[in-house]
Amino acid sequence: SIFLILVSALAFNLNDFSITGYAIRDNSASLRLDPIIAKAGSDITITIAPASEGTSRFVEFYQDNEKRGETVRLCNQLRCTEKVTVVYPIQELWNGKFEAQIYDYTSENYIVKEFVVN
Repeated sequence: SIFLILVSALAFNLNDFSITGYAIRDNSASLRLDPIIAKAGSDITITIAPASEGTSRFVEFYQDNEKRGETVRLCNQLRCTEKVTVVYPIQELWNGKFEAQIYDYTSENYIVKEFVVN
């Protein structure tokens, strides 16, 4: 019982005595795409939340393991350490399944998110 309370206190940040808590963030970056099904010629919103060691400066787009594009530079440093949101215009000729990826220096891996253009 005491152990459960202790674990709960560690796992949640109770803000202003509210019941809702925030899960502890693991030590890896996050990459969010909106929408994940988009139309050619429309925009996709990309949000990157780096972990402690930062991410690469660009989000790169691949289709069938071939690079199709990349975002503008996300920061002026060699590694991005601040959360950033950018809007990327999807090319008119894109069609099919794509991957967006950014390198996470904390986990030493690429974070990959799939999206579809139709």
